Amino acid sequence: MLVARKRKGRDELRQKVIETAYRAFSKSGIKNVRMDDIALSLSISKRTLYELFQGKEQLLLDVARFRHDNVTRYMKKIISKTENALEVIFSFYLRESDEFCGMSPIFLKELVKYPKVLEYIHAERRKNETISLDYFRRGVEQGLFRDDVNYEVINKILSTQMDVWLYTDQLDVYSLPEILQETAFLFLRGISTEKGLIIVDEFMRKLKEKPGNRIR
Repeated sequence: MLVARKRKGRDELRQKVIETAYRAFSKSGIKNVRMDDIALSLSISKRTLYELFQGKEQLLLDVARFRHDNVTRYMKKIISKTENALEVIFSFYLRESDEFCGMSPIFLKELVKYPKVLEYIHAERRKNETISLDYFRRGVEQGLFRDDVNYEVINKILSTQMDVWLYTDQLDVYSLPEILQETAFLFLRGISTEKGLIIVDEFMRKLKEKPGNRIR
């Protein structure tokens, strides 16, 4: 019983560290947040922190897993409520856009310095490509997307957009939400049927009415 309580307490502390680190990294960048800073913010010793994580890269890897798990749970919830391919895509877009609003571009740029983290991100991206392709095909079946488009090509282009952001100076010029917004709706309008365009345009109209939105 005592061992179980200790394990539970350790797991809970580990989770707190991951959540705290994610907020700190995404707001200030990875380099600007020291392990000492994280330990201090949680009132734990640096030794305790290193007992939980081997180093910053290990912590960052768990942060990446934490974010991915959150997105996965959110999308499963959305999928359980609707079969409409466009509604699923819109829900994913809104979630990512909201999260990017509070994220520093420095955080994304610094990810390239951590090979294990990039390897994990790329592995999960490959899994997500299969899921995304299924929704494109579902959209075709629902009459929302055109049937004369090579969705494997479209899927690959969309999947690699993050690399374009990371390895160019786009993040120095445009905000993350703006890049996501323009990229997403360029592709959606290009692949949608007349039926799909009505839904896309209505969604964009509602976005325009949101204060501070940059859709023109």
